[in-house]
Amino acid sequence: MNAEKRLFCVKMHASRAGIHVSGAERIVPESGIAPALATLELRARTHAKAEPDDIRLRVEPAGDPLVLRALPVSTCPAPDGPGNWAEAAGALRRAGVARADRPGAVPGLVLAVGVGAAA
Repeated sequence: MNAEKRLFCVKMHASRAGIHVSGAERIVPESGIAPALATLELRARTHAKAEPDDIRLRVEPAGDPLVLRALPVSTCPAPDGPGNWAEAAGALRRAGVARADRPGAVPGLVLAVGVGAAA
């Protein structure tokens, strides 16, 4: 496999006194490893939550990517938080997601909803 096509996962975990402060990961080609390490190290050191006393950076092969078709994105205005949840739940039901009738009903699902939320 071409070196530029080979992907790597660059991971960062930062903690203070054993408590999580920051974490992130990037999937990059080989040429992007050094910049990703620098970016994540800076993110860890400058996190607003706390100054970490332990920063761990890890690079590992990412393997072959799984290419998926993107889900459609849509925006529908609603006047308030409950209205936004109702709109989001309706969209999920129409998409065939069961029990999408309340916040937290679909484990692992994160919706960006709220008054003025950006899509």
